[in-house]
Amino acid sequence: MPRPPVHVGYFMKQIHVILETTCNRELSQYGITLPQMDILFYLTFRERENGEIHQKDIEEFFNLSNPTVSGLIHRLEQKAFVRRKPSERDGRCWSLVLTEKGRELGKWAVHHRNAMEDTMLAGFSAEEQILLKNFLDRILKNVTA
Repeated sequence: MPRPPVHVGYFMKQIHVILETTCNRELSQYGITLPQMDILFYLTFRERENGEIHQKDIEEFFNLSNPTVSGLIHRLEQKAFVRRKPSERDGRCWSLVLTEKGRELGKWAVHHRNAMEDTMLAGFSAEEQILLKNFLDRILKNVTA
């Protein structure tokens, strides 16, 4: 029986499933999920810019709906990784701030994500890594256009 053709989407899906499973296994010790960790990772990097971070920023960066991001932030607040404070720029919204506990886990996330990146790109030359990232960026643009 002939095998169906393997498409790019198949590879992307398999990679995603393996990475998500691996990450969720590691994150279970902290009681958070990969989407919650993505938010902490984002806040960790954005915090360095010394600017306010609003929920809308997260929605736009991750291309997620308001209710989805609200739920993620709510759960991170319950676990004392994030807190909301009134925005200094816009009184109609809240600014998101990492707690010390969130900051520590964010540092771990940066280290863990870098290690995962090294694992994924093992055996690729620097030029191949640049090409791969450019190709993936182009695929992302193609599917969001």
